[in-house]
Amino acid sequence: MRRTDDEVVARDRFREELTERLIEASTFVADDPASGRFDTEKVQSVHDAERANAGGDFKALEDSYVTENDALRTALAAARKEVETLQQNVESLMIALRSRERADEQLAAPESPPETVADAVATARNKLTGVVAFASSLDDDVATLDASAGPPDKVLRYLLTLGDLSRALQGGKPLGRSVPIWLRDENVECSGESETVKASKAARARRTFNIASEDRYCEYHAKPSDGVAPDLCVRIYFTTDNTAPHVRVGYVCRHFD
Repeated sequence: MRRTDDEVVARDRFREELTERLIEASTFVADDPASGRFDTEKVQSVHDAERANAGGDFKALEDSYVTENDALRTALAAARKEVETLQQNVESLMIALRSRERADEQLAAPESPPETVADAVATARNKLTGVVAFASSLDDDVATLDASAGPPDKVLRYLLTLGDLSRALQGGKPLGRSVPIWLRDENVECSGESETVKASKAARARRTFNIASEDRYCEYHAKPSDGVAPDLCVRIYFTTDNTAPHVRVGYVCRHFD
């Protein structure tokens, strides 16, 4: 009833949910593996007894081995068929699980968007623990912004996308393109620093932040907003790393002059 005030609609949704779960459960069929082992051991036992009684009759021994081989080949074919069936069951269960997870996500109460940049940063920190490292001075920087700068929901989306970038860099996997282009493909506007900035000692110092107890120069900046008043214009300076966390955010604040 959370998604409708109509009891008939709720009833029909409940019926669909029950039907889906019953169908998912019915796809799982697994035989007891002990029965297959019993059949194989039975065949071997019978033919072992025949060979023990055959004495020096080589033709009888040959026939016994041929018959046993035929029986074992049949048992092997049945076992392979069972493996295929079990693999299909596993695939069906995985599909059902993913479907169930998506349905649960849809039923979950929608998360309220952040009202301020500070809320956005706090939410990102919570969601990206161990995925993205944040500078210790971030809260002080954010406090100088207008609360509605960014806007906050866009700042949060940009930070969460940096989390996706960090995951994409795990294990030394190549992105196949530059960091700014990868982010633009994810609808995040980003640039690298100019050669003038890179060559300027003072400019590099302004873009160097203490992240995880280490001073890091941040050569990239994401741009949630542009062409607005200074206290509304937000820049997210960050760098990437070969070791986890693979993305490190040094600054969420005003555009540098």
